Amino acid sequence: MLTASRLRDTLREHVAKVVFTKKNGEERTMFATLIPEYLPKKDYKKDPSKSPFNDNLVVCFDTEIGQWRSIIPDAVIKIECDDKWKN
Repeated sequence: MLTASRLRDTLREHVAKVVFTKKNGEERTMFATLIPEYLPKKDYKKDPSKSPFNDNLVVCFDTEIGQWRSIIPDAVIKIECDDKWKN
């Protein structure tokens, strides 16, 4: 089972391709990260990933749409890490 802590650690080191099931049952693929150089400079001081941890939710940055999103670790189907996905 993927924990929120492990997912955060992975996203702090990689841009990861994360496939997960949304709350509405739809499957979604997101290229997500918590690497500071990929986070918007204007938002960096209020980075949601630095808020108090919630073991049921991971806030991360979607590099394709340029917005903050949340992932429920239990909903993750697959996660792949590869530097080739870095923009």
